[in-house]
Amino acid sequence: GYATERARADTMVAEKARAAAEAVGSCAAAEVTKMADRVRHAEAARVAAEAAVERAQQELETERTAGATAHAALADIGAETARLAEEIDAARGMQAQWAAGKQATRDAVAMEEASRLHRALAAAKASRAH
Repeated sequence: GYATERARADTMVAEKARAAAEAVGSCAAAEVTKMADRVRHAEAARVAAEAAVERAQQELETERTAGATAHAALADIGAETARLAEEIDAARGMQAQWAAGKQATRDAVAMEEASRLHRALAAAKASRAH
């Protein structure tokens, strides 16, 4: 009687303990699964963030290169503009010299013409006087 009762009570305690252990075990398993999911998500987020950083750095580098290229192009344009300005000044100077030379030539021709007329007039007067 007593031993049987005791055995049955022990069996029930063991059964409850096993059920509790299973419940705890399945809870723990669920927790472990959840944690594993979180770790996977965190890992995916880290990889995505690293890729984003990499892309941002590449874009920065591209912009820096483009900026340097634009800067160099501006410097070239500035140098070319300065060179053209010098050429234009030189051409204007030559044009002014040429115009001055032409004017001097015209003046000399006019002087020559005037003095020839003057001589002709003087000669005509002289011949009239005789």
